[in-house]
Amino acid sequence: MELEEARDMDQREPAITDVVPGTYSSVAAVNQLQTTTTDPYQGRRQTAYKLVQAIYLLFGFIDALIVIRVVLRLLAANPSAPFARWIYGMTDWLGAPFAGLFSTVGGGGGGGGVLELNALVALTVYALLAWSLAKIAWLAIGETRTGLLARRRYVQAHVE
Repeated sequence: MELEEARDMDQREPAITDVVPGTYSSVAAVNQLQTTTTDPYQGRRQTAYKLVQAIYLLFGFIDALIVIRVVLRLLAANPSAPFARWIYGMTDWLGAPFAGLFSTVGGGGGGGGVLELNALVALTVYALLAWSLAKIAWLAIGETRTGLLARRRYVQAHVE
């Protein structure tokens, strides 16, 4: 039954729309809603993010120097080589607060490498210090909330 009704609907003639000739002025009224949203906390959040990244970059550089020192000492690098001398000079003052904390391991007189446990402690302490300073900086100036200010403006235009 449904199939027959569908065939009948297909065979019907389309509806005819009468077009009345005449002159019409093209008038259109346009109502438009413009909405602008801004986040008032975005600048503060970006500043805090940049400060946290700067802290991590600085302490990452410090930790990288300490890791290079540990590797050079472990592999018994020549301390009179310019690169080794520069690394040791840069990291001596960084490890000074931890000097004498542990005795060195290795260096059995045959020119072997030495494991500096003091430098490993310094590495850990500087990493924790970086994390702590980053968290303090975020708590001091960071912003976790998001606020959207919406400003709406209705625009009406008449085109003739």
